[in-house]
Amino acid sequence: MNKIKELVVKLQSLEPEWLRQSTWTEAITGLVVTVILALAFGPLWSYVTFNTISFVYEYWLDPNGWSWDDYGQRFMGSALAALLWHGIVR
Repeated sequence: MNKIKELVVKLQSLEPEWLRQSTWTEAITGLVVTVILALAFGPLWSYVTFNTISFVYEYWLDPNGWSWDDYGQRFMGSALAALLWHGIVR
């Protein structure tokens, strides 16, 4: 598990500083990834899958530890994607 956390730290260090400081990054990630997954697997499975993976990442893999802010922002971005998908596609 430490090797995975080391890889995550390495990848995060490659992000530009402005991206690391942005509070919208997590929400945009949730929205974009959920839409991409919805195109491939359908909206319900994409919503459930993304939020499960997001929880697992935040709980076990994030080198900074658990953050309700990060998880909640990704969750809300994903929820917005699901709502938009439901409103636009139906």
